[in-house]
Amino acid sequence: MLCLLHANTPLKVDRFLVERHKKSIDTNEHLKYFWWTIKKVVHPQGEENVTALPATTDINNYKIYKSNRLIEAKYKLTTEEQRLILACIARINPTLPVPNSITITAEEYAHAYGIKRDAAYSQLKQAADALLRRQLKIKSPEEGKEIKINWVGAVVYEHRRGMISMEFSERIKPYLSQFAKGEFTSYRHLEIRNLSHQYSFRIFDMIMQFKSTSWRSITLADFRAYLGLEDSYPRFADLKKRVIIPVINELNCKTPDFEFSWEPAKKGRKIHSLIFHVRPAKQAKLPLH
Repeated sequence: MLCLLHANTPLKVDRFLVERHKKSIDTNEHLKYFWWTIKKVVHPQGEENVTALPATTDINNYKIYKSNRLIEAKYKLTTEEQRLILACIARINPTLPVPNSITITAEEYAHAYGIKRDAAYSQLKQAADALLRRQLKIKSPEEGKEIKINWVGAVVYEHRRGMISMEFSERIKPYLSQFAKGEFTSYRHLEIRNLSHQYSFRIFDMIMQFKSTSWRSITLADFRAYLGLEDSYPRFADLKKRVIIPVINELNCKTPDFEFSWEPAKKGRKIHSLIFHVRPAKQAKLPLH
C-alpha cells in the first residue's frame, strides 16, 4: 500500500473535521454549492501533520489557491495537463505546507471533469508523463531576474488501482499554499470544471486575480508571454479569432457564477493592451454535465 505522503515520512490521516455551509445562488433554489472549511488534520498519536485533502471527497467542493506570481508566470500546458494540476491544487489544504505527494484516482478525475471513467486513467497518465518535462518561468522578487522551475518532481503510477500520486517540485510549492504567505487568488474548482479550451484556464486565472476591481488591463506583450504565444498568431486578428473570442465565449457559457467581456485598447494606431471585465452573473447558470 502506498502512503499518501513521502515514503520517508509515512503518515496516516485519522480524521478531518469539515464544516459544510450551503449557499443557494439561485432564486429557484435548484443550484446549491458547498463551502468547505478544513479545521485540522490529526495524526493517530495526536500530532497535527501536513497532508492532502482526502481522495474520497468530491474535488469540485474544494477551492483552488494560486500565488499571483504563479498566475503571471510564463508557461503553456494542454487542457489535460492543466486539469491534473488543478485537481491536485484543489486537494491542497491552503493553511498548511504543500504535501509531498497528492493522489488522484481515475474515478475522481472522471467525476471532476465530466469524462468517461475508461478514458480518465489514460488522460491522467499522459498528462503526468508530460508534466515531468514541463517547466515554467516566474518573475523573481529581484529586479530583472526570472526563475525557471519544473512543475513536477516525481509521479508514482498504480495501474491496477487506476490512480497516480504526484509530487510537485520543491521550488513550486510556495506558490500553491497560503501557508507560504504572499498574495493569492482563489476560486472554487467548480468554476473551471467544464472548461475545455487550452487557454481558458489561464485567462480565467488572469481575470479572477482582479475580481475585486471587476476589470483587468494587461499589455498584449504580457498576455502573449503568459500564455506562451510569443511566436504564435502574430496578427492580432488571428489571436482574437483563435484565442480571445473562443475563450470569453466559453467562460460565459461554462462558468456558473460570473459574466465576462473584453475590449482592445490602442496606443496610437496599434493594439497595445487588452481590458477584461468580470461581474457576478445576473442569474445563476444551469450546471453543465
